[in-house]
Amino acid sequence: ILANKIEEKLKDNPNQIELIKKLAQLKFFSLDIEGALNIFEMGRKIDSSDIDLLIGEANTRLILEKENLSKKTIDLFNEILIKRPDNITALLVLADHNFYLKNYNSSKSYYKKLLGLIDENSLEYKSIKKKLEEIKKNK
Repeated sequence: ILANKIEEKLKDNPNQIELIKKLAQLKFFSLDIEGALNIFEMGRKIDSSDIDLLIGEANTRLILEKENLSKKTIDLFNEILIKRPDNITALLVLADHNFYLKNYNSSKSYYKKLLGLIDENSLEYKSIKKKLEEIKKNK
């Protein structure tokens, strides 16, 4: 019902970025992932520099595409890193993507940066350490 109210408001004034963000997040959290992606994309056509919309679109695409990430999604995560160099999701996505493409130098630098940002006792930390060991073996 809330989504319908926001959509009505947007019909009157379709360039309200804050309302667009709310609607996209509402759709995302109600598991209308395709709908959320459409709204994030709509918002980015209005304001391509908005970091929240950029992150929202990238994360939504990540869920939809799973292991088969498109060039568009990879480009979005690269754009996020330019604006937010410590974005853990972007670093992890790009590290893993480069790892599976066997671009070991790139993946190694992303993984090393991640190690400085996440808790040493986390499962992710241990997983990244394993990947770095694999990279050493594959070089």
